Amino acid sequence: MISPNVVVDEPAVEAVDDQMVESEERPACLVLVRYGQVPVVARFGVSQALYPMVADQLNRGGRVVVNTDRGVELGSVLERLRDDSTGNVTPTTGDVLRAASAEDLQAAARMADRSVAEFSDWENRITNWKLQLQLVDLEWTLDGKHVVLYVLNGQDAEVTRLALLAAAAGLGIVHVQPVLSDGPAPKPTGGGCGSGGCGSGGCSS
Repeated sequence: MISPNVVVDEPAVEAVDDQMVESEERPACLVLVRYGQVPVVARFGVSQALYPMVADQLNRGGRVVVNTDRGVELGSVLERLRDDSTGNVTPTTGDVLRAASAEDLQAAARMADRSVAEFSDWENRITNWKLQLQLVDLEWTLDGKHVVLYVLNGQDAEVTRLALLAAAAGLGIVHVQPVLSDGPAPKPTGGGCGSGGCGSGGCSS
């Protein structure tokens, strides 16, 4: 029972709870990571729990495993980003899952060999399906669950057709990434195929 002499400020209690949740969810650090056969650079968060275990790998050249919009991928750290003094939440492409282990590097090598072996098969499929696309590269994600196809002449309709035909043929989850002469094409605003971007963020002290 609450004493009649005690005033309980419920909104204040809720505000403290919200601050605690925000503090727990805020990443310990943001890092800029390059990933993909046709390189993409994007921001990734490092959780408070993971940070002590991966801190040594967050300098330039460190190898990390990240969760992107395409799946689990191997990446290289470019830099740890500066603190955001405004306190704003900076959007990220995904999270750093762990520092890359020897097993992760071996898995990446196996997926690279698989990608080389399957390139001509995908070229033949695109030709047989009469798609106005040119396959320039492909890669499997680190966990072997998703395949990324890099194509030139990537009009939206043809890109969508390729993904649908691949799914109908039982070829798994396919991400079709249009590319330009200088790298991946910008991701459409409304969704679809593509990759994340880069920018600034912050690290907690």
